[in-house]
Amino acid sequence: MPFDPDLETEYLASRVSAQLVLGRWYMAFAALLFLVLGAWDEMIDPGSLNSTWPFRLATAAAFLILLASTWTATSVRAYEITTTASFGIAAIGFGLIVGEIGGGYIAGVGGFLAAISIVALSLSRRDAYASLAVIVSAPILVYALRDATGVEIANLALWLLSSAGFGYIAFLHTDATHRRAFIAERALEAERDKVDTLIRKMVPESIADRLKEGERDISDRFEDVTVLFADIVGFTRFSEAHDPEMIVKLLNSLFTNFDALVANHGLEKIKTLGDGYMVAGGAPLQQSGHATRAVRLALDMRANIAVFGKENQVDWRLRIGIHSGPLVAGVIGTERYAYDLWGDTVNVASRLESTGATGEIHLSSETATRLDKEFELEALGPVAMKNREPVDAFRLIGAAT
Repeated sequence: MPFDPDLETEYLASRVSAQLVLGRWYMAFAALLFLVLGAWDEMIDPGSLNSTWPFRLATAAAFLILLASTWTATSVRAYEITTTASFGIAAIGFGLIVGEIGGGYIAGVGGFLAAISIVALSLSRRDAYASLAVIVSAPILVYALRDATGVEIANLALWLLSSAGFGYIAFLHTDATHRRAFIAERALEAERDKVDTLIRKMVPESIADRLKEGERDISDRFEDVTVLFADIVGFTRFSEAHDPEMIVKLLNSLFTNFDALVANHGLEKIKTLGDGYMVAGGAPLQQSGHATRAVRLALDMRANIAVFGKENQVDWRLRIGIHSGPLVAGVIGTERYAYDLWGDTVNVASRLESTGATGEIHLSSETATRLDKEFELEALGPVAMKNREPVDAFRLIGAAT
């Protein structure tokens, strides 16, 4: 199951760290095995340990040196070189030892084990080809240089080639399994990204992070937040006279403009309710100057809808209400999340919007006292509120001249 070049590079890179751990265990075990099996020499050919121990010691030392080098072999190419070198060490060491004890007919056992270990260590077909070539050729070359008989060399070659065949078939099966798992993991990761993106579109980013970390009952109390409500005047009459496709297209275009303005002012869009638009400053992340930010946003929204109306030939204008104070915020829902705000601060901002005149921006005194001198305000006096005491309100004229 070969991949295209870019995907192949990504796949191999994803496998390196896991393979390095496996390779280090292989090298440590191989070094120990070459030393411990010196007793095997004595069993096969008594007295041969006297001549084989230098080869065993040198091979074990080479493995340990190679093991130390793996901490810098973090790239795919470096890993493949290390893997091939480890098989070369094993093959040459084994060939030298077996040549000393005159046991050419048992060499196939080592060849079989070495070839099968490719399953665990090889990253790619290129890696497997190189390792198999070393496993097959190195012992044969060592035997030939040590004046082995033709029968011994042929026997060794037969064992090694047969073992290599089995090892390569096993490698293909394992490689295909790893590649299928890689594709499945990428697909799963893509789905996770889609879900993450969807959640971040539904709730503020900081809340999405908390949800992603497993927090479910999210509720916070804030002592100082500014809430802005905006409502499109003229939208209801327009929607009664036009087809739904045009209505949704225009409303989406306008709210997209508002979304960009909210982001530019560092505030948080909370939700839309029909043709209503709600923004908060100071929640879910506390910030300084949120009242000033909200007032600047209100001016930009009013200017934006004026341009939007001319460009699209619609008579839409805004009523905006802004109030500052404490509130409670949290996430509701388990399958479709929604971040919302509750409390008197929200209600007052909504009432200031609904009682205002078309095209006007009304602020409470609580918001006005948080502003500096850069805005021109007109006092409106107490404004009646349903189910609460009147609120001292101001009309925002614009930026101070």
